[in-house]
Amino acid sequence: SLGDASLRRAGPEPGSPYFISIDAIEDPASFWSREFGGRVRLGQAAAGGSDLSAPPGERGIHAEVGMGDGRFAIGQAKEDPSAAFVGIEIPNPAQPEVRALQAELRRNLAAERLPNLRVVLADAGKDFTRLFAAGQLASIFIFFPYTDDFVAGYLRPDDLALWGNFVTRLGAGNMLHLVTDSREYGAIVLKTWSGLSSLGGSRLLPLSAMPPRFPRYFASPVTEHVTEAVAYLVLTAHSLGEIRRIRLKDGTFMDLPLPAPVARDLDRITDEPASTEAALEELGRGLNRA
Repeated sequence: SLGDASLRRAGPEPGSPYFISIDAIEDPASFWSREFGGRVRLGQAAAGGSDLSAPPGERGIHAEVGMGDGRFAIGQAKEDPSAAFVGIEIPNPAQPEVRALQAELRRNLAAERLPNLRVVLADAGKDFTRLFAAGQLASIFIFFPYTDDFVAGYLRPDDLALWGNFVTRLGAGNMLHLVTDSREYGAIVLKTWSGLSSLGGSRLLPLSAMPPRFPRYFASPVTEHVTEAVAYLVLTAHSLGEIRRIRLKDGTFMDLPLPAPVARDLDRITDEPASTEAALEELGRGLNRA
């Protein structure tokens, strides 16, 4: 295991040892404790939200959904070797851009020895609650360039269950950070997050508020087309009570610490078409201030 004391001192062998199949994760609490040793105390939220200055034993895991070429996660793991980072990459992607990025990710990892970084091959949209225990994450990072192919089946902006499952895995006061190059995508996400107000509080922040390592541009590895980040959204988790699973009207499931009246409101929201007009207006005002 890469979590062994000898490997924590020397670092893992470069390349494939970073990669983990979702099938290996039967119990997230014990699994990540073994993988990361003293870097993570499961069930503990990171003190001060996503503040990496908290003592290592008090931190949760920092997760990145879709790693691109791995530059962000690798940089974070190198900068703070006492923290734990997990990237999530979809297995066997159909899109040429994603395949090219995963090949670049593997090349970049092959040049490093980082015992505090892992990559799980899983569909984060479907399997996130299998990967992490409730309240286990210190941060979630999503840097998402919008394309029709992606939005058709992955990280849908209007998927209430998907975003709800993300936030239940955050410790109280910890944050999901989303950066995108699409005003439309950002506006729909912001509208969807407003339906999760019992789980967390959402904000649109100016781009100037993004930490230095966050991407300002997205470049396609296939077409070399470059787009600019236009929206930075943050969702901060509230304190969670008892987690219960409910079935939404579209047949998907969502883990919620909510009483029945709120659950009924969520069912009502899923019946109504998402209106983006107000969110687009707010997004535009926020961008003008950036």
